[in-house]
Amino acid sequence: MKKVFIVILALCLAMAGTAVANNGELLYEYWSGIGGTAIADLTANANYPNNPSGSQYLTSFEAPWDWADDYGAQITGYVVAPETGSYTFYIAADDGADLWLSTDTNPANATQIAFIGGWVARNNFTGGTGAGGTDELANQKSMPISLVANQKYWIRARNKEGGGGDNLSVGWTGPGINGGPNPITSAWIASDPWGRHKAINPTPASGTTGVDPTMDMVVSWETPTIEAPGPIVRYDVYADTSIGIKDPNTGQPLIASVNAGDPLTITIPASMMDYNTTYYWRVDTIVKTTTDARDPNNAAGNLWQFQTLLTYPVIDSQPGAQYVDAGDTATFTVAAGGHPAGGGLRYQWYHNGAAIPGETGTTLEIVGVDSDDEGNYYCEVKNDAGPTNSATVPLIIKALVAWYPLDGDVLDYSGMGPDGTVWGVGAEDPNQMFSESLPGLDQCIGVNISALRGEYVVFGDVGITGNMARSITCWAKNAVPVAEITDWCNIFGFTSDAGTAEMSFDFNKQGGTTQYCIHRYGAEWSMGQIDGQWHFLAATFVDGVVKWYFDGAYGGQATTNLQTQPLLHLGKRGAQSANTVVWRGWVDDARVYNYPLSDTEVAVMYTEIDTEAMVCVGGNPVGDLSGNCRVDLPDLVIMASAWLECNLVPDCLP
Repeated sequence: MKKVFIVILALCLAMAGTAVANNGELLYEYWSGIGGTAIADLTANANYPNNPSGSQYLTSFEAPWDWADDYGAQITGYVVAPETGSYTFYIAADDGADLWLSTDTNPANATQIAFIGGWVARNNFTGGTGAGGTDELANQKSMPISLVANQKYWIRARNKEGGGGDNLSVGWTGPGINGGPNPITSAWIASDPWGRHKAINPTPASGTTGVDPTMDMVVSWETPTIEAPGPIVRYDVYADTSIGIKDPNTGQPLIASVNAGDPLTITIPASMMDYNTTYYWRVDTIVKTTTDARDPNNAAGNLWQFQTLLTYPVIDSQPGAQYVDAGDTATFTVAAGGHPAGGGLRYQWYHNGAAIPGETGTTLEIVGVDSDDEGNYYCEVKNDAGPTNSATVPLIIKALVAWYPLDGDVLDYSGMGPDGTVWGVGAEDPNQMFSESLPGLDQCIGVNISALRGEYVVFGDVGITGNMARSITCWAKNAVPVAEITDWCNIFGFTSDAGTAEMSFDFNKQGGTTQYCIHRYGAEWSMGQIDGQWHFLAATFVDGVVKWYFDGAYGGQATTNLQTQPLLHLGKRGAQSANTVVWRGWVDDARVYNYPLSDTEVAVMYTEIDTEAMVCVGGNPVGDLSGNCRVDLPDLVIMASAWLECNLVPDCLP
């Protein structure tokens, strides 16, 4: 399944808590850290439905998309039909999803009206091919349903996201709806969906740290800002050391009930608390005089938390990975704190699991790095309570670990990497695959130039795997019109023998476009146009960040994961057919580094070959009006010309 993966940091921050709702909104809740792609994986989780990881309110029936992996979500609220008549509902989601509609405002009267067993693209209500080629149209569309104008109907959509892209939306068609199906807008969403009348403003604030467990803890809250469907009769307060607070009907761990007219505060006794512990608590709003806490008119509260004082050391600042040239100095630094009851802090640095004699400070400095110093480092921080280890990070001597000039052969010239093997028709006489290249690059290799000949090159283990840092570069030029090149064909880079999420890091022809892209199975990022000319492609990865470059210039970056195998291909991905999904063009000077190249290093590599090119590293300087990456005489000419025309600088500068 090929999907774009985008991590939206601002969205995740906005969803960290529950907002105050307005009219015409739906409640969106999500549960993080749940594997699988089926709704059953969500409903079987102990935190569903009362303990979401976060929530927010939506003004249309569409959830945030392409923002995370391994989570479940649901949207609940009321829809209102603009006219009396027959309506058809549609659901689009990635991955599995279901859609429920009640005959009135009571969730207990809801039935499932549509579902998705695989996945479809965002807002694709009219039928899309999902996982395994399944056409989801028959399931994602409800039967016609009769609705009464201006009456509220409770509705819920859920989805379970595994990996790659993600989306969830509901649309409809019917009288009073123009066109569609499109996501249901706020005009047809009623206010006050079920569960909004929740207790608010906890004291201490959720996330409070440093609570003294030797003293009683007073907690309080405020009444909901949204009117409940009936009079509030009491608040039930739950607290536990686990995020999976028990079901209200078990009576555990219910610690108090407070009548609505009493002060909204309770005391958590010191006898219930200990050091080094995070405590979770929740206040449920009970609006009916009933013993059934599952009554749909009641509202399970948000999950709040506080943390008691720590006795063990706490790592405040982790050491960072070191990528240095041989002979340079590598420096690791750690910062730590902790509860004073733990005593003074002591430090010990380790290299590949062995203590380094005499290295007992917050900083480890290694002067004149050589191959013996390479490996993994961490610092053990101790106090009287015990040890806490820092993150383990590598020290790597920067190196070109594989270099394929492709000058008449597919051999490695770095002295560190594996040689290549040619496959396909060209394997019978590899010499015929090589031709002249750019000035300064001698020859290049051509694969599938005249026809689909199943030609590609396989390289062996380069010693870089998983999420290790790396850079890949090559020159590329297509030999046939881009329309004749199959989508997602590999040009050069890390691939695998199975189409598995996060297990690629290679240059591809991007699907549905005429662009080169840097590809990680499950996500890809456009780099530049495939246009029959030579182009220099480069990409780096380190600490969860991929960067890409096109003709020496920085193109962008994104947060992502890698789980690659140490396998390189040229011309074809490991899991794809050599008969059809192959590059049709030339490749030259392909390289792999064991560290992330800098912007300047990439620019230098490009301009060493294209000697007339100029790359402005870091963007054009202030005052560079001509765009030549310098502030010089041409800029003065442009400024003078503008001044002569309008006598006002800089307002009329180009």
